[in-house]
Amino acid sequence: MAPIPSSNWLSGRRLLTILVVVSVLLVPLTGLAASQADETPTETPTDDPMETPTDDPMETPPDDEAEPTATPADDEAETPTDDGEEETQTDEAASADAQSYAAVQGGQCTVVTPISGNESALEFYDYRLPEEFSDNPYVNTTGDAYGSEGTTNLQRANTSIVFLYSDTNGTEDTADDTLSLVFVHGNEGNANSTGGSASLDITELPANGTWTVRDDEYDGPTSYDVWTVDNETARVDWTWGDAATDGGVYSGLGENFSVSVSPAFNDDAVLAGQYYNGTVENWEVVSANASDEDAEPTRTALDLSEPMTLSTGGCEGVAAADENATDQQDENMTGTPMDESGTDGESEGTPSDVIVLEPDEETATPENETATAAN
Repeated sequence: MAPIPSSNWLSGRRLLTILVVVSVLLVPLTGLAASQADETPTETPTDDPMETPTDDPMETPPDDEAEPTATPADDEAETPTDDGEEETQTDEAASADAQSYAAVQGGQCTVVTPISGNESALEFYDYRLPEEFSDNPYVNTTGDAYGSEGTTNLQRANTSIVFLYSDTNGTEDTADDTLSLVFVHGNEGNANSTGGSASLDITELPANGTWTVRDDEYDGPTSYDVWTVDNETARVDWTWGDAATDGGVYSGLGENFSVSVSPAFNDDAVLAGQYYNGTVENWEVVSANASDEDAEPTRTALDLSEPMTLSTGGCEGVAAADENATDQQDENMTGTPMDESGTDGESEGTPSDVIVLEPDEETATPENETATAAN
C-alpha cells in the first residue's frame, strides 16, 4: 500500500502548479510589455523628427520666403514709384515748358507769365463805345471811354504795354485755356497821360487766331486808327488823345507760337501829330507774378525802337536755340579753313553761307539804320 502523501507535500505541489500556471499566463503579458517597450523608442525618434522638421520648416521657410519676397516686393514698389516720380516730373517739366513764354529783344530775354482770369479777353479788355456803336463786335459794353476800361489797373501814363492774357474758362485745367496777346497804349482817365501815336508791324500770328478787340475801329468821323490785317500779319497805326487809350487783343495763340512786333512810336509812327499830340515815354512787357498771384505784376522796359519777339518755350528755350545756332555756326566756320586749305575752286561755293552772310550781317545794321534815319 502506497504511502499517503503528507499535507505539506500536497501544498507544495499545489503551489508549484499555481506558479507554473501563473508563469504561463505571464508570458503573453511579458511579450506585450516588451513590445510596448520596443515601440516606445520608436515613438521617441518619431516625435523628434516630427518636431524638428516641423519646427524648422515652419520657422525657416517664412524667414527664407519673407526675405526674397520682401526684396522683390520692395524693388517692385520702389521701381514703379521712382518711374512714376520721374514720369510725373517729366510731365510737370513738359507742362511747365509748354506754359513758359518769353519776350526777347536784342540780348534781353524776359520770362512772361500770363495774367489770368475767368472772363473772355473781350470782357477783360472791356472796350467801350457810346450807345450809337453798341452793335460794334469789339465792344464789351457801352460807355464814353472810347477805350479800355478793364485794364486800367495795368495802364500807366505815357506808357505802351504788351502782355499775355489767359482765359481759364472757369476750370483749373490749363489745357482748355484761351491765350491772347494784348496791347494797350495810354492811361484811361489819367490827366497826366498825354496822347500819343504808335505803329506796330505784328507778324507770324497763328493763322487760327483772330482779333477779338480792335481799339479803335468803329464807323464814325473820329475813328482815326488804321487796321491792316491779313491772316498772319497785322499793321496797326494808332493815335489817341489825353487821358485816353488805344490798343487791341489777338486771341487764339495756341500752344506754340513766335510773334514778332516791330514798333514805331511818336514821330516814327504814321499818324504822329496828325490828330493828337503827346509822347510815349515807355514801352513795357507786363507779366503776372509767378510766385504770388496777389502781388503786383512785374514790368520790364523795352527799347522803343527795337523789334521784340514773344514766344513759347521760355528763356531756356531761347538760350538753347541760340546755342544750337552758335554750334552750327562754329561747325560751318570749322569747315572754312579746310575748304581754304583745299582746292580753291571749291572754297568759293562751300563756305559762302558763312563768309558771305557774316559781312552781310555786319553791314546790314548800319544800312538799315541809315535807311531808317532817312525815312
